[in-house]
Amino acid sequence: MGKFYLKGELNNYIELNISFSDDEFMFKGCVERYEDYYEIILSQSIKYHIYINKNKINCFCNNYEEFESTFFNIPMSLYYVLRNKILFHACGMINNKNELYIFAGKKGIGKSTLTTLLNGDLLKLYSDDTILIDCNLNAYRAHNYIKYTEETINNVNNINIIPKKNLVGKQYGIIEHDDNKNITLGKLFYVFRNDYFNVQKIYDESVKKIYFLSNIVGIRCFDNYLISRIDNLLLNIKCYKLYIPNNIKKLIEQAYLFIGNLCDDKEEK
Repeated sequence: MGKFYLKGELNNYIELNISFSDDEFMFKGCVERYEDYYEIILSQSIKYHIYINKNKINCFCNNYEEFESTFFNIPMSLYYVLRNKILFHACGMINNKNELYIFAGKKGIGKSTLTTLLNGDLLKLYSDDTILIDCNLNAYRAHNYIKYTEETINNVNNINIIPKKNLVGKQYGIIEHDDNKNITLGKLFYVFRNDYFNVQKIYDESVKKIYFLSNIVGIRCFDNYLISRIDNLLLNIKCYKLYIPNNIKKLIEQAYLFIGNLCDDKEEK
């Protein structure tokens, strides 16, 4: 067993206790609430207790690799929702006003490819894969890596790829620019592939909510209480549908048009 203290925002610490054993747990549908904690059972060999009113997480697993491969997913997402924050599955870029543009969408839709192409003087890559957002719409980078798909590697020049792959064979690069602590969420784009480039603002609150909830890490495991804590975040977020070309060559050729449109402060009709 090991006890660790993880530093969070505002110098708050999370007490993390890891216990190793060969016990098998009865899989009960992932998440269940008890009086003072949520229990997350991810398999027969690993479970978490996320405490509701304490900065405390207990992990019970067979080995450290199981903890390492699961902790920064559903367990941390649930922990943050209990504290009025969300862990959002998306890529992010910042403009010169320190506003964050978030790009969300289905797996493999081209989020990492698009943000790699847009990275430059007007828009800088801030985060890949997950972004933490609080109730005041402040945003935080979850890590300093960007994953590259085969499409990106084969078609984009001058990207700094780390030689080592992860356990499932993905390749990563490093986000090199300095952090800025005063990042606020500006616009949220849901990416779709099409034959043309287009941006459409989402006015329908029910549609906005469906897209928003579907990109929160672990949302399928959350109960009604956890989901209710998320609803207030939707009120002030500007959401858009972003259509990008299916053809990667066309996407590269028109990248400069994307920057002009995405940085435009005019409201799309």
